[in-house]
Amino acid sequence: MKNNFEQTILIEKYLDSELSESEMKNFEKQLETDVDLYNEYIIQRSIRRTIANKDIIEFSNKLQEIRIHNKKRKYNVIKLFSYSSVASLIIIFCCLYIFEKQSNEQLYNSYYKKFEPDIVTRGSSQYEDTYISKGIFEYRKGNYKKALQYFNEVSDTSDLSCAAIYFSALTYMELKDFKNASLLLTKVEESKNIIFYDDAFWYNGLSLLMCNNIEEAKKRFKQLIKDNTCYKIKAEEIIDEIN
Repeated sequence: MKNNFEQTILIEKYLDSELSESEMKNFEKQLETDVDLYNEYIIQRSIRRTIANKDIIEFSNKLQEIRIHNKKRKYNVIKLFSYSSVASLIIIFCCLYIFEKQSNEQLYNSYYKKFEPDIVTRGSSQYEDTYISKGIFEYRKGNYKKALQYFNEVSDTSDLSCAAIYFSALTYMELKDFKNASLLLTKVEESKNIIFYDDAFWYNGLSLLMCNNIEEAKKRFKQLIKDNTCYKIKAEEIIDEIN
């Protein structure tokens, strides 16, 4: 059992995404069994959210003070005040829009990690297996358009078609084409392929988040929680953020 200081440092590193993938998985396993660690994690996460929202609250209060002050001014500045009010409203709406957009992007950047495929199971066709292998090779090198070309060569009737669709979707995510990524990940979900099922829901939720399709994204995260998957804790965190 770590002391309180070490525990705090560990939680901060997790919240700042400074842990390695293996360290992150170990930490999330501890959260499921260590009540004290989980409670401390919730407290620290809540404190961070409060601090993050503080600037927005102060900005809103400042605008209210300006509005009240301007109402007390003489008639000869009413016209100027009207223009100022319109300008303020435009600024507020722009800030709210930017904040919402950044919030989705911030969530995505916090939780998305590039998938690193290790093993490809051989299918019925050596040629199709070669297409998958070459596609993954290009994907790892960051040659995403070239990777898509190889994945698209796999036949729809092949045993590896679901793998090709899945890897194509991940490649679209790297290209920031979240609409196409979501369309393909939905196909993987519908196939109910046990190898990719949970991962497809997770990455589709993130893609839908970037498409600003919040309700559909929430459905994916809720399903991951309901099924008690390895993404459960992360899905719960995102649900808390976007509710």
